[in-house]
Amino acid sequence: MNAAPLFDRDEGFYSEVTREMLERSDFISPYLNGQAVSDKPIFLYWMQAAGVEAFGLNEIGIRVSSAIAASIWVFATYFFARRYFSPVIGLTAALTQATSVFVIIIGRQATAEAWLNLFLALAFFDIYRSFVSEDGSAEWKWAAYRVYLWVGLGFLTKGPVALVLPFGAALLFAIFRRNWRPLLQLAFQPLGWLIFLASAAPWYVAQTMRDGGKFVSEFFLQHNLGRFEQPFDSHAGSFLYYVPMAFLLVLPYTTGLLRAAASVGAARRDPLALYLWLWFAFTFVFFSLSSSKLPHYLLYGMTPIFILIAAKQEEFRGSRIASVAPVIATLALLFALRWILPLAERYTTKASILARIADAEAAFGLQAQVLLGIALLAVIALLFVKRVKTWRLLPIAALIQAAALIGVVLPRVGAILQKPTVDTAQYLTASGLPDAVLWDLDAPSLSFYRKQVTPSRPPRSGEAAVISIDKLRDIGQSRILFQEGAVAVIRVDATEDGAATK
Repeated sequence: MNAAPLFDRDEGFYSEVTREMLERSDFISPYLNGQAVSDKPIFLYWMQAAGVEAFGLNEIGIRVSSAIAASIWVFATYFFARRYFSPVIGLTAALTQATSVFVIIIGRQATAEAWLNLFLALAFFDIYRSFVSEDGSAEWKWAAYRVYLWVGLGFLTKGPVALVLPFGAALLFAIFRRNWRPLLQLAFQPLGWLIFLASAAPWYVAQTMRDGGKFVSEFFLQHNLGRFEQPFDSHAGSFLYYVPMAFLLVLPYTTGLLRAAASVGAARRDPLALYLWLWFAFTFVFFSLSSSKLPHYLLYGMTPIFILIAAKQEEFRGSRIASVAPVIATLALLFALRWILPLAERYTTKASILARIADAEAAFGLQAQVLLGIALLAVIALLFVKRVKTWRLLPIAALIQAAALIGVVLPRVGAILQKPTVDTAQYLTASGLPDAVLWDLDAPSLSFYRKQVTPSRPPRSGEAAVISIDKLRDIGQSRILFQEGAVAVIRVDATEDGAATK
């Protein structure tokens, strides 16, 4: 978790909000660089603050809560699939989920995604338990009440999506099954709604009393309804955006998704398979209709796909090479980066990109090639171990790939993208420049590593500015105080009105 610096913008954003929360001793209102923000509710910041209290103000402290959430998410998948399929399928589903590329990344990021995926999965699992349990039984009641707890905590983590997805898919399930009774019994639970309000409402009420409703208005209208109606931060895409994303999100289990999809027609005869497919389908259509699109949105609907892939895994009798082809292709591509990266220099003249390419060439040099080559050869050697059944090859190969990603790739990518920002923060701290500002550079992690608020605006007379090196050519008289990779610290001459010259 501490092998790579915090990635901007998301990790830097959430981490700095948490740091300022602890610095201000204010556990109600989120602030970034001294300004109130309304991107996310409070739950993630509370969890990250707890991690910082336990492990310190560093990458481990900030990221540990996401690792815990992702681990619980995997165990929840295991116990659900174990109960409703078999112990082998439960273990395979958990292993498939834990070694998929995107889950590895999400579980190691200081963002809200691991927590929201956990609460959504728990809510979906308990909705199904309530549907198949005997009416009025203790199991039914506890499952129903837990649904509202998970939805409430999800609402406190990322808002209405935690309510819309589970109950939307449950509605589809009732329609396809032509049986409304389980859904109506679940939906009309006074105690359940009290549990939901008790878990989600107090913080929203406290925040509204403090800012007069500004957060609630901006969060629900701009960051939820607004994102759905129009692209946010240029995150646009066609209606078919999530078709290729579905295959990328299950990497390296792409062939498993194809096998599972081939049997979707038979799901009408199997209530559990139908429920799992509707969980995925509702999530897929919902975010396909949204104007704002990001790959991780569909991850909310991929938990059932991991289970369905596991359920079909033992049936695979195809080519051994085809089963591990995605892993071989991924590792081969990473191994070849040393030769691919110089080719990219021909297609850009942007200084910041060229600086990152140079850093990447150094990072993915001989040592990285040796380690990635060993991983690639290990996967290829698996093909010749006849005692390993074909359907078991891919999970084992995925474990090797996961080790390569965690131990080799992610730390180097983090250094390429973020080491200049970390080094700049250390320079500002050591040189005693308290009045530095971020000038047209979206790098909130700078404030986290400085342990000091860094305003985002043009510099005033006498202030230092942290900028992208691309901006140097657009600035008049300036003095470069520090430069590392794509980031520079400058002091700019001021005009008569005190604004920085450009």
